[in-house]
Amino acid sequence: MRLFARVVMLLALVVFSACGTTDEPPALPDAPAKPLLEGMAESGELDSSVILIREKFEAMKETDPAKGDELLKDLEALEAARTPREVKKKAKALAEKL
Repeated sequence: MRLFARVVMLLALVVFSACGTTDEPPALPDAPAKPLLEGMAESGELDSSVILIREKFEAMKETDPAKGDELLKDLEALEAARTPREVKKKAKALAEKL
């Protein structure tokens, strides 16, 4: 009986582990850049949301090249920040431009 239960559980695991798989990469969340920058300005830590912010600024560059370039330069300066104090200062300044 135990062997039967294990076989059934193994079979169920194999069958259900294949459900819902696709070849498409997961979509990135569509979060506005300003709240993400404000979070960095509060914490003083850079995190993976920098990638999302960069994508937002690059998209902005298509509609407003001058502003997009300016924001991307400021984002690069933010990424180069070494201390939490610098991160807070640069993230706050960048958020205020939005």
